[in-house]
Amino acid sequence: MNKPCACADNAETRFDLDDLPCELFEISVPVALTLASPLHAMNLSLLAERCVKEMNTYRRGEVPDNQYGLELLRRAMIEHDSDAWTWVQKCFGEIVLTWLRRHPRKEEASRHDSEENYVAQAF
Repeated sequence: MNKPCACADNAETRFDLDDLPCELFEISVPVALTLASPLHAMNLSLLAERCVKEMNTYRRGEVPDNQYGLELLRRAMIEHDSDAWTWVQKCFGEIVLTWLRRHPRKEEASRHDSEENYVAQAF
């Protein structure tokens, strides 16, 4: 079935979508998120170690790679890996705690709950 091109203004510019290469319709997924990625085989403790290094790189004002942190988050969120969640909390918990301590209403918040509970609730 011929379908009009999005920019078609006459019948001569029609084409059949079935004639187009199927690659045009595939969803692009970052390499770090594919099962064939070497990151997929990396153990969680090493991923977490590299994730912390990425964050330290960022803190020094350099451009981090982020692939290790993204893989750790992928396993926790997409694969529902509870061990990965534990590592996510270990890696990112300090950042959340820092945000909490810098919040303008931190004193009020501390009267209602502990810092540890706020951090746990963030995850």
